[in-house]
Amino acid sequence: MTDTTRIIPAIDLKDGRCVRLEQGRFDTSKVYRDDPLAVARAYVDDGATLLHLVDLDAAQGEGRHNTHLIERMAAQLDVALQVGGGIRERSQVDALRSAGAARVVIGSLAIRNADLVKQWLEDLGAAAIVLALDVTSGADPMVQIHGWQTPTETTLWQALDDYVPLGLRHLLCTDISRDGMRSGPSVELYAEVMRRFTQLRLQASGGVRDRTDLAALSAAGVPFAISGRGLLEGTLSLKDGAPC
Repeated sequence: MTDTTRIIPAIDLKDGRCVRLEQGRFDTSKVYRDDPLAVARAYVDDGATLLHLVDLDAAQGEGRHNTHLIERMAAQLDVALQVGGGIRERSQVDALRSAGAARVVIGSLAIRNADLVKQWLEDLGAAAIVLALDVTSGADPMVQIHGWQTPTETTLWQALDDYVPLGLRHLLCTDISRDGMRSGPSVELYAEVMRRFTQLRLQASGGVRDRTDLAALSAAGVPFAISGRGLLEGTLSLKDGAPC
């Protein structure tokens, strides 16, 4: 059993606002706050030392992004930022790190162009890269890419067997059936990840609702949990766990 699972607040950015999606679908976008900086500041005031930011505009790949907002957060708040959303090129990685991101989150590209991402892992070091793998439920969870729209033939275990020997440290794993649905986290999945890859700093994502869910994750040995909707809607508080 691990110490209490630490909470990493998630802020999804779209059109300069704080939003949430259900199961990654943009047609379910719900605006929670017009000022994401104020949301971030409130989390920092409550003790957060790390925030997970998702640039949904960048993820859509239409040339828009929220890098200016990320830069403001980094400059004005005493908090580390890990940032993802549509990262396809090294120039995007460098721009986010220049804006103040301590870690960049790599998703689909880690499957589509593994050689490139492995090179980034070698160049930047394991502390700077978070591998984000979105998976279906099941004994052999399958990785899905392109905003969960495209299935692959790669299992979660195959992907991790490929990256962990290269020094991968940070894994963000999302059970896509649980994300934004308030159905509870996929505890069995995350327990199996921790059993197979004890060296990983796993961030469990999807369905984390309340302190009961945190207790279940703690019992499974999961060190970190991402929470977006639970924190925004008040069913979960940073005081329920150990803020990250």
